[in-house]
Amino acid sequence: MLRYTPAVLVLVALVLAGCGGGGGGKPGTAAPDVLSVIVTISPETAEVRPGGTKQFAATVTGTPDIAVTWSVEEAIDGGIVSQTGRYVAPSTEGTCHVRVASRADLTKFDVATITVTSSAPDDGGGDGGGGNGGDSGVTISIVPNTCVLGVYGKQQFVATVAGTSNTSVTWSVVEASGGTITQAGLYTAPGVVGEYHVKVTSQADPTKSATANVFVIGGLPPMPPG
Repeated sequence: MLRYTPAVLVLVALVLAGCGGGGGGKPGTAAPDVLSVIVTISPETAEVRPGGTKQFAATVTGTPDIAVTWSVEEAIDGGIVSQTGRYVAPSTEGTCHVRVASRADLTKFDVATITVTSSAPDDGGGDGGGGNGGDSGVTISIVPNTCVLGVYGKQQFVATVAGTSNTSVTWSVVEASGGTITQAGLYTAPGVVGEYHVKVTSQADPTKSATANVFVIGGLPPMPPG
């Protein structure tokens, strides 16, 4: 019969303790934390008039990379959205969806539902009377107040002036490199995609103006410059 001294028994116990416990990984090393990317869109629902605009915002958590990619789920007649979250509705009524996805993890996204209806509140595309509280009674509006063009595309704008017998107006482009416009309201887009603004001002009351949003996008057949 074998006999073990107390010292031997202690050594055996220590060896068994070191081999036991199962489990993977290095001893004393915790598993790395896995952050969950979460994307939220605001607002989640909106009503927009045909051809109207809506600004959306996105929030990304769970990653230091907060960049996002915007898109419209309906490839045809769903409108367009810029990479700053500015949505332009189609010219027909219906339901559309704007999606924003995390660039860090494209499987993480959120979607807003947009109802395109003529009964939606005015999106304020033009600033209407503007100026000093309507003291002169002059009002001015621009049509269309939003348009989408290809590079070097053209758009005819029309202004309506009320509250004065002098209906003359002055046309301008807000951005220095945002294209050109004649004093008859014919706008020519620049050769660079982006968001630009056409402004029309009452000559009877220069404090009153209206502004239209112009989205110059790629993918449309470009018109030759000039």
